[in-house]
Amino acid sequence: MKYWGIFFLFTLNIWAQNTTLIQGKIFDQSSQIPLDMVYVVAVENQDITFSNEQGIFQITVEKLPATLSIQYLGYLPQKIQITQSQFLNIGLQATDFHIEEIVLTSYKGEQKFLEIPAPISFLSPKDLSNNNHTNIVSALNRSTGIFMHSGALNTNRLTIRGIGSRSLFSTTKIRAYFNDIPLSSGEVETTIEDIDPALLERVE
Repeated sequence: MKYWGIFFLFTLNIWAQNTTLIQGKIFDQSSQIPLDMVYVVAVENQDITFSNEQGIFQITVEKLPATLSIQYLGYLPQKIQITQSQFLNIGLQATDFHIEEIVLTSYKGEQKFLEIPAPISFLSPKDLSNNNHTNIVSALNRSTGIFMHSGALNTNRLTIRGIGSRSLFSTTKIRAYFNDIPLSSGEVETTIEDIDPALLERVE
């Protein structure tokens, strides 16, 4: 039993002597800001580690010289040759990349309703004809998410899913168009009650 115990300790001692602990710090080369979660690999023995929030890492290599592979998203990868055990300061250079042109297109009225990526309420001619012909308050109030407050002729207020509720006596933050003609003022105040319901064929 003593023989096997001595042999086991002797083997561990040889293994410890043949490995080298490498430590270092990884940071942005231009700003000197430490980079965390940087991928560090010892190429020879495929040992893997990551840098911490201070950019510090440590990794074990079997022998020197050794090669470390440094990779981090958005930065140029590096391979570093290690010939002696020392603290490494590694600055990574950010890569130059170009974003492709982004085009934002709003939905168009002539699209099918199921193809428009937005919630839309639609009032058909039948819906409009079921109201009195002096205003469209009751028709609008039957639409989901829309509420028309009816007061005097100059104090009506329209809110859509809460938008416009900060205004007390007028419709604001909501734009309206009549055959593509803006009804809203420069202050984004809209007076919908001025529209004669008899002129309307449909409302979206």
